[in-house]
Amino acid sequence: MRFIPLIFYIRLRKKELINPWVSMQMKVLLGRQLDKSKLAQGLPLNAMYYNKTGWWSYWTNDAGIVDDGEIKYIISCFTPIPEKEALPIMKELSAKVYALMKWRSRN
Repeated sequence: MRFIPLIFYIRLRKKELINPWVSMQMKVLLGRQLDKSKLAQGLPLNAMYYNKTGWWSYWTNDAGIVDDGEIKYIISCFTPIPEKEALPIMKELSAKVYALMKWRSRN
């Protein structure tokens, strides 16, 4: 059950959800996500983030595909802490993962 977001985003990135058309439509919808308060906060402005955020009880979640034209990766964070406490942690995590992925792409 816990790997469903990863499988979903891998299939989306490969355009294999149902077919390429459905994958592209879903990517467009995820790219229009208005909630940029979680992992998106740690990304540079030139990075596109196709994501779905959420929360339940005291869990705060965000998962998506980061694409800046040079690097692409999937990131997912499900935290068992309230949103108010999770937001700065998610921002820092996202910025550090982005920096690492950028560094790895150049080395």
